[in-house]
Amino acid sequence: MFLILITISVLLLFNMMKIKHPLSMGFFLIIQVFIICMMNGIMSNFFWFSYIFFLTMIGGLLIIFIYMTSLASNEFFNFSYKNLMFNISLLMLLLLMLYFYTNQFLKMNFYFNNNMNLLFYQNELYLNLNKLYNISSKLVTLMSMLFLFITLITIIKITNIFLGPLRQNLN
Repeated sequence: MFLILITISVLLLFNMMKIKHPLSMGFFLIIQVFIICMMNGIMSNFFWFSYIFFLTMIGGLLIIFIYMTSLASNEFFNFSYKNLMFNISLLMLLLLMLYFYTNQFLKMNFYFNNNMNLLFYQNELYLNLNKLYNISSKLVTLMSMLFLFITLITIIKITNIFLGPLRQNLN
């Protein structure tokens, strides 16, 4: 599965080089972030950090999306059949790889002790969360939360609903 995610990620990067419209670039970037989060979750055996990373990146991408829609709202979307055929052929190649990978995976027999794996994952999650919130990093975590809270309040106080930076004043 990890090999398939890497292949999809590389194919998305090749397709992203051909795209010139900012909204389609944002869409490809969202898909790329999702794939990176999936790979991170598979590598770490739990999806806690990848979930936080995904929410953080999607928040930033939504801000970029709002900015781009206000700047390039009337830009036309150019559609190329050559790129469509290229993408369909790459998709077929990917599906073929997935088919062979799953057939090989289903033929293997795995004998795992589920209780031991569950205890291992819970212990690993506890150790990672302990590293994040232990005594030595408590000050850094609190300062980061305080900085983000003050930044949020400052942005709310600076922003005026009727006189936004990209909003037209009709009066």
